[in-house]
Amino acid sequence: MLKKSTDSIFMGMLLAQIILLVPMMRVTGTRFIFKLKLTQTNKEFIKTFVSYGFPMIGWFIGNSLLNLVDRYMLGYYHTTQEVGIYTATYSVVSASVGLFCTPLLMAAHPIIMNVATSSNDEEIQRIVSVFSKVYLLIIFPIFICLTILKGDVTSFLLGVQYQSGSSILPYMMFGLIMWNFGMYGHKGFEIKNKTKTMLIFVIICVVVNIVLNIILIPTYSYQGAAIASAISLTTYPLMVYLFSFRTIKWKLNGRSLINILSSSIFAAVLAFFCSNFSRRCSYCKYNNLWVDLFIDLSYHT
Repeated sequence: MLKKSTDSIFMGMLLAQIILLVPMMRVTGTRFIFKLKLTQTNKEFIKTFVSYGFPMIGWFIGNSLLNLVDRYMLGYYHTTQEVGIYTATYSVVSASVGLFCTPLLMAAHPIIMNVATSSNDEEIQRIVSVFSKVYLLIIFPIFICLTILKGDVTSFLLGVQYQSGSSILPYMMFGLIMWNFGMYGHKGFEIKNKTKTMLIFVIICVVVNIVLNIILIPTYSYQGAAIASAISLTTYPLMVYLFSFRTIKWKLNGRSLINILSSSIFAAVLAFFCSNFSRRCSYCKYNNLWVDLFIDLSYHT
């Protein structure tokens, strides 16, 4: 019997995954895996799978910790109200960044992997650099605009009661943008089977996050948690960039970065004037209402 509770939600998610898993196993032939004999080829495959896949499991666990540990520590040092504001703002930022980042990353991944099977490292390096440039060209003007309009965005999507969380929106968005930026740079590590190195990078990011949270959260509450999250997430692409010479070097064109910065500044100026114009219109409309009321009262008296 279904009940209106959070347990029913998770049970529904579990059942949906099981229902989806059955036809997938039939199509992919996974049901025959138990009939396979442990030949030398299969043993080599299992060894490769373990050495490549297990660090990736740890990588995804580390990614989850980066998204969750600051909330638990914020709840430990402060009240659930701060956790609610932080979580609500994070959900808006995560959805906004994912809306623009995920489609491009999903399109880039198969292209990069296909190039990796048929081309040399120089061509892979070029493709990764192109997608990195396109990513920054799209996302940074959006980041600037949403930073300037952060108060309006938070009030519109979450309500006035959560507007105080708009102060942490730029930190969160910058951190997530840089984290997703690192997804392009670490393709060289994936291609060269250096997933253990990726796992080490994520572990370092988690440690940085925990240390900064211990330092910042007691004094600065959710602002400190947002700053700690932004720094720890930015640490990942920095390490990928510095150590990419060991696999496929992640090159960033200086001229392209200047062009991207210029377009971001233009977007910032445009957003600033649009924001001020809308506020002035609202202010004038508000004052005209008071003028009309004053004239009406004067007439009747």
